[in-house]
Order: sequence, then C-alpha cells, then structure tokens
Amino acid sequence: MNSLNIALLGDIHGKLPLAFKLVKRLEKERDIKINLVLQCGDAGIFPDIAKLDRASKSHSKRDPAELGFNKYFVNRNDPVFNKFIDSIDFKMICVRGNHEDHEFLDKLEKETTDSIFPVDIYKKVYVLKTGHIFKFAKNNIEINIVGIGRIGVKGNRKESKYIQEYERKSLKELYKDKTQIDILLTHDSPLDFVTPGFGLKEINEFLNLKQPVIQFHAHTGGYYNRKIFSNNITEIYKIAELEWRRDYNLKDGSLVLLKWKDRNRNSIEVIKDKWFKEYNYYNWNEI
Repeated sequence: MNSLNIALLGDIHGKLPLAFKLVKRLEKERDIKINLVLQCGDAGIFPDIAKLDRASKSHSKRDPAELGFNKYFVNRNDPVFNKFIDSIDFKMICVRGNHEDHEFLDKLEKETTDSIFPVDIYKKVYVLKTGHIFKFAKNNIEINIVGIGRIGVKGNRKESKYIQEYERKSLKELYKDKTQIDILLTHDSPLDFVTPGFGLKEINEFLNLKQPVIQFHAHTGGYYNRKIFSNNITEIYKIAELEWRRDYNLKDGSLVLLKWKDRNRNSIEVIKDKWFKEYNYYNWNEI
C-alpha cells in the first residue's frame, strides 16, 4: 500500500533555501517523493528587513542565512535559485511562530477564505490558519491537519506574537466540526508540558477535545524528543531547530520523515543519513 511522505521541520528562522535543499536531497537519496513539508513556525517570514524584530535582527548579523526569505522568496532575482525552486513540486505548510512579520501575514490572511495562503513569490511556502482544517490527499490517502500558530501568553497581552482572539474563536468553531483530525501542527508546546508555566493552553484544550494521533511543535529549544500527552492518544514530537551546533554542523532531529498510511499505520524517522552531515554553516549554499 502507498503512503504519504511528509517531511517535518522545526524553527528555521529564515533558512528556507537550506530547508528546501535538504528535503530535495532527501528525495534524491531515498529515491522517494516528498508529498508535503510541514514546518512548525518561526519560518522567519520577513519580506521587509526593516520589519525584523530585535531577536531576528541580532541573529541575522551572526548568520546572514536567517534573511533567506527576504533574499530569495520575495523577488525572482537569482537565476540559479529560480531554477532550483522551480524544480520542486511539494509545498511547505507553516504555522505562525513568534518571529514573523505578522502585519504582512495578517494582510494576506484576510484576503482568502482558504485554510492556507501563499506568502512567497513562487507559491511554495504557505501559512496554515489557526483553527482551520487543511485536508491533503494523494495516492488515495487522506490526512486532516490543523494548525495552532504563535505562542501562549500570561494575562491579557495582545502583541502579535501571541495567539489572537479571532484565532481562539476559530478553534471554538472547529470544535463543533465532527471531522477527525489526524495531525496538530503548532509552534508552541501545550501549557506546562515542557516547562511549568509556559506553553499554549489552547493546545491542551484541542488535544483533549479532538485527540489527534500526532502533534508536532518547536519553539521550546533543546533537542528532538517524543512524549505521550495525558489523553493517552496523542504522540507529541518536538522537532529540533534547523540551526548550527557549536561545531557548525546541523542539529540532530531537525529533519524528520513521517510515512503516513492512516491513523494506525504510520512511522516517524529522524534523518541521520551520511549526506545530511555534509551540510554545515560554511558550505550549505554550495551543495
């Protein structure tokens, strides 16, 4: 029986060219077709460098790759990259992180009633609206994915990096829908799940009410890991950030492959292949 091949990425902070290169290389080395890429927020969607937040501005000075969205995905001004990205036929579906240009994303989100909307000139990178179902079907296999973007907040702070009231309303509307949800894609973790007092309580509510088989998240730092949520159904996977270790190589657990047949038949693999270790801070753009 066929399966869907879904690549998973955690925080990439603008390193979209690297992310697409890695997934394309995975296809080649494994001789498989990647049907979809899911990305757990902090994609680093900043079309205007002047809109960088303080943390993104600081990190981009140490690693210019964090300006990848602005450099490569706003204009078709690099013939070599144009040829590469045009050869790709899978989409990257992201949720919002806390390090994005939310004003830019707000404008695009309001222009469509679809569950996802494109954010780049190539229409390869899409954002999944919080509380909306993204239905994906290929090879006679269907999967239902819901996203919850941004991060949790204590008190009544309303800055754009925190979950918004209209998104809470979308989640409440979703709870009336009887559609079975397979995967929850988030940026933040459930409240109190990783660190006491931190996380997004709306995720806890969703997991208890909709009981997806899998949740993927990032944001919390640290390493790749897997835990079972208290509903005793949902496996929660923390995907490591696509960033450089002290030895300038990529973190383990930052590229993950999900093979999905249905809710009872699926497998998850951290990519540790020899070729993955070829990519480092100095050479990734030459491979």
